[in-house]
Amino acid sequence: MAEQRDNDDPGLSPKDFTDSFQVAVSLVAAAMLLSANLALFAFLFGIFRKYTGGEIVLAMYGFANALSFVAIALDKFKARFRLWRLSEASLHMLEAMGGFGGSFLAQHLFRHKVSKASYQLVYWSIVLIHVAFWVWWFTIGIDWIEEIREKHRSH
Repeated sequence: MAEQRDNDDPGLSPKDFTDSFQVAVSLVAAAMLLSANLALFAFLFGIFRKYTGGEIVLAMYGFANALSFVAIALDKFKARFRLWRLSEASLHMLEAMGGFGGSFLAQHLFRHKVSKASYQLVYWSIVLIHVAFWVWWFTIGIDWIEEIREKHRSH
């Protein structure tokens, strides 16, 4: 039998939240598993190991993505029930720490913050900065770091 709701009810019941939370937990677990697999791949093939200990970098990205995903889901829940919300600055800080992928997934899964232009402008700026850094790192940065190391070794 369908559950009856009052006309002023926002349309989200605790069961709806439980279902969404289970989906969120499943996706976070999948993201963490993917991060672990990426870290293993990087370790086995030595992509980062020679330079910076990239397993730590990949683990940081995995953790930031999981945390960012949960933060967006939590903010959506709080918005639905008109509770105290997470600040946009906090959400952007998680994205800047590398959690932009988890944020993107949660934004679209929960339809949260996707139509707010000011939020999206900052979000995509953060993504662009991360992409630009990694393009620089893998094209110029590694050689630049090696040159600096060689200069210090020769002195």
